[in-house]
Order: sequence, then C-alpha cells, then structure tokens
Amino acid sequence: MLVALKKLGVNVEHDNDEKRAVVKGCRGRFPVEDMEGQEIWFFLGNAGTAIRLLTAVIASASGSSSYILDGIPRMRERSIGDLVTGLKQLGVDIDCTLGTNCPPVYINGKGGLPGGKMKLSGSISSRYLSASLMAAHLAHRDVEIEIIDRLISSPYVEMTIKVMERFGVTVEHTNNLDRFFIRGGQKYNASYFLAGAAVRGGTVTVEGCGTSSLQGDVKFAEMMGAKVTWTETSVTVTGPPKKFIEEETLAWRVKETERMIAICTELRKHEAMVEEGPDYCVITPPEKLNVTVIDTVTSKDPGCTRKTFPEYFKILKRVTKH
Repeated sequence: MLVALKKLGVNVEHDNDEKRAVVKGCRGRFPVEDMEGQEIWFFLGNAGTAIRLLTAVIASASGSSSYILDGIPRMRERSIGDLVTGLKQLGVDIDCTLGTNCPPVYINGKGGLPGGKMKLSGSISSRYLSASLMAAHLAHRDVEIEIIDRLISSPYVEMTIKVMERFGVTVEHTNNLDRFFIRGGQKYNASYFLAGAAVRGGTVTVEGCGTSSLQGDVKFAEMMGAKVTWTETSVTVTGPPKKFIEEETLAWRVKETERMIAICTELRKHEAMVEEGPDYCVITPPEKLNVTVIDTVTSKDPGCTRKTFPEYFKILKRVTKH
C-alpha cells in the first residue's frame, strides 16, 4: 500500500521502529504532474484490502492518467466485480480486463468521480463499501449508496465512518447501515470565498472545481460582473462586481436553519437595508460603512459551522491573510 501511494506521488514517511506512517495528502489530486496522461501500473501482490481501497480512491482522482491494478495469480482469482460495478454507476470508466470480475482492474482517469447513486452488494466484503465511502466525498456531486443485500463485517464499516469523521467528513446513514449519503467534495463551500473575492475585491482560486465539475454557485459571481476564469481543474474569481443581480432564494427557507431570517438579521446589524418577502430579499448596502460598528465581529458559537464546513475558520484565516 505504501509503495503504491508513493507511486501516486504521495509523500509518505514510514517509521518501522515506531510502527507509524505519516502521509501528506494531495487534496484528491492524483497523480503528481509529471505522471499526467500516462498509464500507471500497480503490482499489489495478494493484498486484497489494498487493491479494493486503492481502486476506489484512484477512481476519485482528478488526473487524466490511466491505471492498472494487478497482483499475483491468486489475486486474479479474488473477486472485485461488485466494487467495479458500483463505481461504474457513479460514472467511472473502469473494468476488469480479463472479463472474470477479478483483477487486473483498468481505470481510465477522466477528471475525477462524477457521483450519483450506487447500488452495492455487501455480501462478499465490507471493504467494497468502505472504499466507496472514502472515495465518495471527493465526487463532483453527492453520492447515495444502497446496500442491496446483507452487509457483512459491519463493525469495519462503522470504523471507516468514525475515521472519516475525524477528518471532517460526515457520512449520513440509516441505523441498520443499508443506505448512506455523502456530500460530494463539498465544493459548494468554496462559494463563500469566491463570493468574498467578488464582493470585496482581490482574487481567489479554488482547485478541484473546474470545468469538469461546474458548481452553480459560481454563476452568481459571473452575473455580478466579477471576472471568472475557468480551467479544467480550477476556478478563479476576481472582483469587485459591477452589476445588481436577482436570483431565487426560496430554498433558503427549507435548510437546517431559517437562512432567510438569519441572513437578513445579520446584514441589518451592519446597517444594510434589507427588504424581505416570502420568496425574496432585496439588499441595499449603506452609502458609507460605519467602521466602528464592524471593526470586530464576534461569533458566540463558532461551532455552528461544524456540520457543513468544519474547517471554515481555518480556511478563512488563510484566505484573509493574503
């Protein structure tokens, strides 16, 4: 597994004495740039866990390389077909090259994992589900997984979910572990900082949110007149805006909080004029900001971002620093 990660360009420090490995993440961008467009081959011996987890993780990569995962003759007798079938449902170009539902597995990288709904068997190995869950949060869209039969070794799935939570990824699921929902990539969180550039001025670039995974939120910046530049794997917004925009706000009223009321209340604290209706709000900024009022804004409950954006303040600090 560690050799395979290094081959993907991941920085891994392995301490045999301490029995510890330190892995520096690549933010879902595999492999390193000098491997782009190449065919990359992995020999994984008879390591069933490694090939199952790597298959799903590599399928979620944003690169344009192709990959072959193989092993010893015994590995070519071990089924991986259920996982391959499930990943195909999420838009992955993947297949078992010998037509046996066993390795070698071929993956054609096309800019990441599209996402969607997956019906998955859990009767052979719970690792298929663990692998799919770990890859799902990097998908361009939300991922919903349904177990179509009996899930074996469910404690390992629960362990996977707990580890993912420690890394800030929330997995919603039923009590009997037959349905799972993961917000794909959570790229919508990037809209806060792109909007900041559009409104306040300056330039913000978000990697992993390019033309291969358009996010509707960024369209607001374009409508406001901010300069928006797209590449295949990134979007850059430069402000300030030049236009008034009008867009639908009805969905704000059906979120986990009454966002219409919350937004209008906070804007009024900063002396903005806000006209609120059942399905709209009109915001008119003050002619001159009172800096003594907004010199310092204190959040009494910074943990309020924990559910949908646990690292919000950390990223905000990094963005405002520049």
